[in-house]
Amino acid sequence: MAVPARTGTATPGVYRQYGQQQPVQRVGPNVTDDYERWYTEATSSNRMVLSIRSGIHSEIAWALDRLYRLCANDQFILKTIPGLTDALFEWPEWYATEGYLVAEKYRLFAMPDTEDRKRRHALESIFILRNSATNEPNAYELAHHPRTLPLLFDALSNLIPDTDMNAEFVLNAMELLQAISAGIILRGFTSKLKDPLPTLLQIAGHSSNRSLIIASLSLLAQLFSNTQNIICLDKDSPALAASLRYLPLFVDRPLVEASLNYLYAHLSHSPMAKAFLHHPLMPSTLRVLVSFLLSEQVEETVNLDISADTRAIPATSVVTPIHDLTKEELETLIPMPEPQRCYEWMKIMFVATPEGELTQVDFWNLYKDAFTPFADHHPVLVASDVIKNVNVVFPQAQAMVLPGPPQRFIVRGVDRRKDTQVAPRFKCLWDRSQCSAAPFETPRDLYEHILEHLESSENPEPPCLWATCPLQPTPKQQLRPHILTHLASSQPPAKHPTQDDMITVASDGESYPFVNPTTRKPPPPRHTSISYTRPVADPPSAALTALLIIRILFRSSFVATTDTAPRADGDHFGFPGVVEDDEGDDVVVDIGGELEGERRGRRAFGLSPAQISPGRDEQHFWQELLSLEPDRAFLTRLLTALPKDECLSTHKLLFHALFTVCLSFAADRKGKDTRTHAVDTLSIMLRTVLAKNLAGWEVMEIFAVEVNDADRVFMEFVGMIADVLGDEKAPESLRHRVLQLAVVFTCSISQLSPGAYLLRRDLFPSIVKVITSPGTQRFTFEASLLLSILANFHKSDAAKLNPYLQRIRDTKDTVLMRKICWAATFALDAAVKAYQEISDDSIPTFAKSIGALLTSFRPDRALAVQSIDPPRELFRNQPIEATVSLLPVFEFLYFNPLFAQVLIDVIPPPDSKPAPDGKQSTQVPPLAYNILSLSSYVLTHASSSPSPRTLAYGNLALNTLLVMSENIQIMSVFCKPASSKEAIRLCRQRLPLLPVPSPTRAPVCALLDCCVLWLRHNLHKRLEVSTFISCVWTCHRVIWYLQKERRRLEYDWLELWKAIVDLLGFLSGKLDSLVTTGGVERLVQETTRLLDLALRRGDLFLPTPSALHEFIYEVVRSSAVIRKQTLLLQSLEKPSPADHRASLRSDTVSKALARILSTATYYEEQLSSAGTHSAKDAFRIVSKDIEQNGLHNAHDVDDTDPPKHADDVVGFIRVACADGLALMP
Repeated sequence: MAVPARTGTATPGVYRQYGQQQPVQRVGPNVTDDYERWYTEATSSNRMVLSIRSGIHSEIAWALDRLYRLCANDQFILKTIPGLTDALFEWPEWYATEGYLVAEKYRLFAMPDTEDRKRRHALESIFILRNSATNEPNAYELAHHPRTLPLLFDALSNLIPDTDMNAEFVLNAMELLQAISAGIILRGFTSKLKDPLPTLLQIAGHSSNRSLIIASLSLLAQLFSNTQNIICLDKDSPALAASLRYLPLFVDRPLVEASLNYLYAHLSHSPMAKAFLHHPLMPSTLRVLVSFLLSEQVEETVNLDISADTRAIPATSVVTPIHDLTKEELETLIPMPEPQRCYEWMKIMFVATPEGELTQVDFWNLYKDAFTPFADHHPVLVASDVIKNVNVVFPQAQAMVLPGPPQRFIVRGVDRRKDTQVAPRFKCLWDRSQCSAAPFETPRDLYEHILEHLESSENPEPPCLWATCPLQPTPKQQLRPHILTHLASSQPPAKHPTQDDMITVASDGESYPFVNPTTRKPPPPRHTSISYTRPVADPPSAALTALLIIRILFRSSFVATTDTAPRADGDHFGFPGVVEDDEGDDVVVDIGGELEGERRGRRAFGLSPAQISPGRDEQHFWQELLSLEPDRAFLTRLLTALPKDECLSTHKLLFHALFTVCLSFAADRKGKDTRTHAVDTLSIMLRTVLAKNLAGWEVMEIFAVEVNDADRVFMEFVGMIADVLGDEKAPESLRHRVLQLAVVFTCSISQLSPGAYLLRRDLFPSIVKVITSPGTQRFTFEASLLLSILANFHKSDAAKLNPYLQRIRDTKDTVLMRKICWAATFALDAAVKAYQEISDDSIPTFAKSIGALLTSFRPDRALAVQSIDPPRELFRNQPIEATVSLLPVFEFLYFNPLFAQVLIDVIPPPDSKPAPDGKQSTQVPPLAYNILSLSSYVLTHASSSPSPRTLAYGNLALNTLLVMSENIQIMSVFCKPASSKEAIRLCRQRLPLLPVPSPTRAPVCALLDCCVLWLRHNLHKRLEVSTFISCVWTCHRVIWYLQKERRRLEYDWLELWKAIVDLLGFLSGKLDSLVTTGGVERLVQETTRLLDLALRRGDLFLPTPSALHEFIYEVVRSSAVIRKQTLLLQSLEKPSPADHRASLRSDTVSKALARILSTATYYEEQLSSAGTHSAKDAFRIVSKDIEQNGLHNAHDVDDTDPPKHADDVVGFIRVACADGLALMP
C-alpha cells in the first residue's frame, strides 16, 4: 500500500537525472535560489550532503529545506547523490537513541535552542525519508539499506508516542515503515533489532492521537497481509478492539477505512475469523458493516403503474347551506352602535372570496331585513353607508358597475358564508342518549354543554349518564375530568396516506352505502404500482472492503458445516439484511467450540446474499435530468413533506449527490440550460431542507455526508456563487438566479455554522459588480440585501472576523452607494404606498371634500371614501417585505461616514444621460426623505399586531433616525427649509392626527413628528423600553443640535411636550402592570434629561416667546406627573449600584429633576397668589412673569457634545432573513 507524499511547499514541476542531461555551454553556474538542478548533481562533493554533515545548524537547515522541496518529486532518486541516504539517517538515529532522552527532560518547558534545532533536524530528515519512499526506487533503496529497520524499530520501541515532542516523529516512522513493509517478517529478530509489534498494538489500542491510530492500523494491516506474519495475530489483539471501536464513526472516513483494512487483514486468517465468531461484538459488528454498506449505496426508486380502470363515488355528501343569523348572534348585534354593528354583521354573514360576487341591493336588503324591526331604539345606516363599510371589513372588495342593459351594481370579492355539515361525533349523549341538543361544532362546546347538565343536577354525587357508561355515583369534582373520556378528538380519525374520500365500486349500478357490504363483489384496486430500487453508481472501495469482511464471516459460519442453509421466513430478511440480537440460549459456554461459533454466526446472518445488478452511467443520468426544467411547485411540495429524520438518514446520500452534481453543472461554463436548471434545483432544495429546523452539523451532514468533507463541499458552493456573480460575460438571467440562490441560502441558514463559509471567501467584489454593472444594476435590491445579511452574520460575537463589515466601513465607492440608495428609494416608496392603499390618509382639501361628497351618491363609487381610523387588524401584515431594504441603508449609514452625504443628495436615475435640449433628467428626492415618510407609518402602526416583526421594524426605523440625528452633516441639511417638490408624506391614519404641516418646513420637523407618533401610539403594557429610549435620545439629540447652532425651529412644539409628559404619566401610573425586560429607570432618567435640556435652553431653539410660554405652562400643568417621577426613580433604584456610570447618571438626573420641579413650584406659587380660575388666566400670568422677570431658575448647559447612543440592530437579522426569504421565488 503506497503512502501519499505530504508536502507543504510548492515543488518544481520538471526534474531530470544528472546523467541524462545534455552538455551545454554555460558562462557560469546558475545558483539562483529557485534553481534546484545545481544542488542535485551526483558528485561526492554535493553541497546538500556536505551541508548536512557540516555540523553548522544554518547549513543543515538550508539543506533539509532543499530536500524537503525535492523529495516529493517522482524523479528525485536518493542513490543518485552519493552519501545522501547515510547523511539523512544521522539525525533521526541520534534522536531515536539519545535525543529523545533530552526531550523527555523538557516536557513541561521549552527545550534549549540548540537541542530544539537538533530535534527539528531529526524531524525534517525522517520526513524527507518518508516522502522519498513514496517513489518506488527510493522505497527499494530504503528497504534494503542496513540502517533503515534499526532506525524505525528503535523509534517505535524507545519513543513515547503520545507526547507532543515525539508524536510527529513516530508518525513519520510508521508511514515510512508502511512504505517499505512488503518484505518485512515480524519474527526471528536479532538482538540488535527490537520488535515493533507491541508498540504498534499499544498505539492502535490505547492512543488518543487520531493520526497515530490511523497510521498504526494501516501499517498493521499492511504487515499482516504478508502470510508469513499471520502467526503473530492474536484473537484478543488491541488493534482488533480499536478497529471495532472506531468502525461506527462513519463521518470520519479515513479512520473508518483504516479500521476496515485492519479488520479485513485480521479476519482473512481462517483461525482468526472462526475465533471472531465467539466475540461478543460480532453481531453488532455485522450490523455496523451492513449499515455502512447501506449508507454507501445510492439507490433510485422505480415505480411501475399497473392500475386497472375503476369507478369511484364520494363516501359522504356534505351539505353547505347559506348561513343565516342565529337568535344569539342577532341579540348580540342589536345593541351595538353603528358602524361597529355593521362591521360585525358583515364578518358573520360574508367571507372574502376573490371570485365571489353579490349585488349591492342584496347587501342592503340583508342588512335592512335584519335591523329595521329594531330601528325605533337602534337607528340603522343608510344604503350608501352600508356599501362603504364593505371595503373597511374586506379591503380587497371592489364596488363596480357591469355594463348592460340592464346595468348591474355589484360588489366583487365577497360572498355569503356557508355552513358546513356538523360532525356527528360531537352529539350530546347525556341522559342515556336522550339529550335533544343539536350536534356541536367543537369538543369544547360539547364539554361546556355537558357541564350544564352536571351543574343542573342537585345530587352532589350524580352518576355518569353518558349513553351506557356504567360509572357509579361520583363527586362532581371527579366527574368533570371523567367526562373528557367520552369526547372525541377535534381532529378527524387518522387515515392511511393513500386513502381518500372516495369509495371504489365494482359496477356502474352500485351506490353507497351498500345494502349488504359483506356480500358485495370486491372492486379492483384503484392505485396499484410496483416499486423497486436499483443502484445508481458503483460502491466505493471502502464499501467493497466491508462486503469482503461480511463474506469472510459468512463463509466461516456456513461453508464449513453440513447444516442446512438459512431459511427465508418472517424473522430473516436476507443478506446483507437485518441482524438479530442473540437470544438467551445462544450464550456460548465453550468459547473454543468451533460448532458453537458457527451457530452464532448463522444466527447473526439470515439468508445467503443476493447478487446486485450494475447501475447506470451516473454522469449521463444527471445530464438528462438537469436538461429538464424543474417543477418548482412539485419539488417544493415534495421536499417540504419530507420528515427531518429521513433527510438525515434515508435521503442523506441522495441530497449530497444532488447537491454536488448541481454544483458541478452550475459551475460548468459550457452548459446552457443545464446550468440554469442546476441553480434552480439548488435553490429549491436549500430552501425546503433548511426550513426543517436543522442544526449546523446536521446541515453539513446532509449536504456533505461527512462533517470532515464539509469544507470542500461548501467552499465549492461559495466559489461557484462568487465566480458566477463576478463573471460579467455570464448571462444576466443566470447571475440573477445565482444571486437569488445566495439570498435563499443566507436567509435560510441564518446564524448557523455553515454560514461561516460565506465569510471565508470575500463575495464583496462580486456583489459590487452586480450592483454597478449596467446589465445587472436592476438586481441591486437583492444584492444589497445579501450584503447586509452577510454583514450581520454573528455580528454580536464575531464582528471583527466579518470581512463584509470591514468592506462596508472602508469602501469609498460612491457609485455603489448611490445605486443602493436608488434601489432602497423605490422599495421604501412601495412600502409607504402599501399603507396608503389600506387607508387613504392624504390631507383633505376643499376640492377633495366636494368631490367625495358628490361621488358618494353613486353606487359604483360607494367605496371611494373610507374611515379616517380603520381597524388595526388591517395593518397586521404591514410593513411589506420589501421594507427590509432599510437594513443595508442602516448598515452603510452606521458604519460608513461617506454614506451620509449620499443619503441627502438628490438621486439621479441609473445611467442617466443629459437631455438633448439641455434640461435635467427626472431625479428622485433624497433617500432620507423616504426614510422619514416610511418611519412615520411604521412607528404609527408598530403595535397594531402582536407579532414581534412590526416592533422589530419600528426599532430599526428609530435607530436609523437616531443615527441621522447624530450626524452633523445630515442635521445641517435637515434644518434648512425644504422646497415644495421635496415634501415629506407623514402618516395620518391614527387619531389624534398631527397638525397639517407646511410644505416648505424643515425636514427635521418630520423627524420630530416620527418620534411623536411613536410616543403616542405605542404605550402598552408590553412596553418596548429600549425603543422608547432610542426615541427619547433622538429628540434629545435634535434639541441639543438646535440650541447649539442657535436655530429657532418653526414647529408645533406643544405636540412633542404633550407626548413626553404622557409617557411619564404612563410610566408612573402603569409601572406595576408593565411587561418589560427592564430599563424603565433608564427611560425615566433620559426623559427627565430631555425636559431639563429643553427647559434650560428653550429660549435658543423655540421660535417665539409664545412657544416658550406654552412649554413652561405645560410643565406647570404637568407638575403632578413630574413629581411622581421622584418616587418612581426611588422605587426603581437598586440598593447597591455596582456601576459607577449609572450612579453618576442617577445623580445628574436627580439634579435635573430638582431644577424642573423648582421651576414648576415657582410658577404654581405665582398662580396660587394670583387666584386664577381658568387656564387662559393661568397662561397669561405665566407669560407675563416670564416677560418681566425672565425664565425662573435658568442655568447654563455644558456645550460639550453629548455621547452618541446609536447602536447596531443585531436582533433584526431574524426578521430580515424571514422577509428576504419571502421575497425570493
